[in-house]
Amino acid sequence: MAARQRPPLATITGVQGATEGSKLAQRPPVVMNTYEVDMAKKAFAMYDFDGSAKIDLQRTARLLQDLNLHIDNDTLAGYIKSQFETGVTDNKINFGHFCTLYCCIMGSQNPGVRKFNMGEHISAGDLKEGELLARKSFEAYDADDSGYLDDDEIKSLFADMGLPDHDGDNYVQLLEKHMETAHIDISKGISYQQFIIYRNAIVRGIEEESNLQETIY
Repeated sequence: MAARQRPPLATITGVQGATEGSKLAQRPPVVMNTYEVDMAKKAFAMYDFDGSAKIDLQRTARLLQDLNLHIDNDTLAGYIKSQFETGVTDNKINFGHFCTLYCCIMGSQNPGVRKFNMGEHISAGDLKEGELLARKSFEAYDADDSGYLDDDEIKSLFADMGLPDHDGDNYVQLLEKHMETAHIDISKGISYQQFIIYRNAIVRGIEEESNLQETIY
């Protein structure tokens, strides 16, 4: 097995498709293999502090972060609500629920994330697919094919990608900061290249919050 490595920046994103009315296409859920089930069992047991065979929302979020799936509580709650109509009380899930959640979330991620979890080598093809998914996400909101999005569209896209709003202001501070630095006129719209810059800034924030000091790009 190839040496374990950090996945490329393009794959470390939030979880897509959890918001109501999302324009992003949700891919079919994956099926966990033996390695992933064993890994999930060990991780789940570590967060089952009281031996109840259930973990709450915050512990579920931390467990997913341990598995390289960085997701904020609101997005996670949306996933739980959409996936489990019964059997979930007080936002506490059992191991079966967690496996279903993992497969659903992993189904919207670049294959490089899953490969990283299993210690496999990340290929150039994985990088290309990450780029393709990002472009498709951008194009889903570019209804007039102009190659630009306005600020409201880019905020909605960030939310649909599950990217956390670190400042709690609907990404306003992030956008204003980078527009000022890059001397960008928002009235002309946000290009795909600028979208990638803003998305990567959010991802770096995820990395910093997770205390991951290793260079990832």
